[in-house]
Amino acid sequence: MTTIPSQTRRYSRPIELVIVALLLALAGGVLVVAAERLPLLDSGVFGYDWHLFWSTVRTGVPDYSQLDVFNPPWTQLMLVPFGLLSFKASWALWTLITLSVFVLAVPQRDGGQAWPLALVLGMGSFWTLRALADGALEAFVVAGALVMVWAWRTRRPFWLGVGVLLATAKYQESWLLVLGAGVLCLRDWRPAQWARALTLVVGVAVPTLAWLGPAWFARLTHGAQGVGFSPNIARLGSNISLTALGGIAGWPAAATWVITILVLIATAATLWARSRALGTRTLGLLLSASMLVAPYVGLLSLASLVLLVLLPLMRRRRWVGLALIAWANLPYLTAFRPGTTGQFEWPELAHLGLLAATW
Repeated sequence: MTTIPSQTRRYSRPIELVIVALLLALAGGVLVVAAERLPLLDSGVFGYDWHLFWSTVRTGVPDYSQLDVFNPPWTQLMLVPFGLLSFKASWALWTLITLSVFVLAVPQRDGGQAWPLALVLGMGSFWTLRALADGALEAFVVAGALVMVWAWRTRRPFWLGVGVLLATAKYQESWLLVLGAGVLCLRDWRPAQWARALTLVVGVAVPTLAWLGPAWFARLTHGAQGVGFSPNIARLGSNISLTALGGIAGWPAAATWVITILVLIATAATLWARSRALGTRTLGLLLSASMLVAPYVGLLSLASLVLLVLLPLMRRRRWVGLALIAWANLPYLTAFRPGTTGQFEWPELAHLGLLAATW
C-alpha cells in the first residue's frame, strides 16, 4: 500500500501572516479610493447605519445625544478611530473588516477543508449583503461569538472576556449567550479561570459605564413622557422578536410574556442538562433564544443568525439547514421589484417564525 506524503507548508506561519496582512492592507487601500468615488454613499443607499455610528464618534468622543445609537460605551469607544476618517473611507474600512469576519465565520468541512457551498450561501445571503451595504455592526457579534467558542475550547479566560466585550456590541443578540457562558464557566471552570475573564470584562465595562453610561441609559430610555424605551426600540415595525406578536389584532400582552417565560425556562433547562461545552450547538440555542425574547431585534440581526447558527446547522442537518436558509432569503423574491427594498415587504411575523423554528 502506497503512502501519500503529507503536503509541506510553502511558507512559515509568520510569513503567511505577513502576506495576509499586506493583502488586507492593499484591499483596504483600494476600497478607500473606490469609496471616495462612490455616488451611492452620497445618496444614503449604502452605509445608512454606518453613517449613524460614524456621526456619533467623529469628534473623537462618543456622543449619544444626537442620534438613536444604542450600542454600549465600550463598543462606541472601539469605533472612535473610524471617526478620525471621512465617512466614505471609514465605511470602506469597516466593510473590509466585516467582510473578513463573515468569511472567517463560514464553517469548514469536517476535515478542515473549505466548504464552497457554505461560502456561497453565507456570503450570498440577503441579510449578509444588507449588513455589508448598510454598515451594520454584525461583525462585532459574529467575531465575539467565535472568539468565545474558541476561548472555551482552548481554556483561554482572557480571550473569553474579549469575546464577551465584542459580542455585547449588540446585546439584544448576545445577552443570553453571555449569561449561558457564565453559567457554564461557573459549572466547569476553576474559579481562577473564570475570575480572569470576569476581571477583564468588569475592568473595561465599569470605567466606560462610569464615563458614558448616563448618556447611554438616557438614550435607551427616552420614551414617551420620559418613560419606557426609546421609540426606536419600542416600535413594532421591523421588530422580529416575540414583541412582534403585539402586532396581531387582539393579541393579549400577557400571552407574549407567557411565551417568553416558557422559552427562557426551556432554554435554561436544555443548557444545564445537555450542554457540555460552549460549542456551535449551544451558541445556536443561546443566540436564537436571545433574539426571540429581547424587547427589540432589528432585521439586520438575521445576518448573525445565518452565519453563526444556520450554516453550522447545515453541517449536522443538511436539509433542515438548507430549508431555514431558504426561509431567511425570502426577501430576494421582492428585492428586485422597482421601488422596493426587499426587506420591509415581508411581515415581521415571517422573520419571527424563522427565529422560532431555528430555536
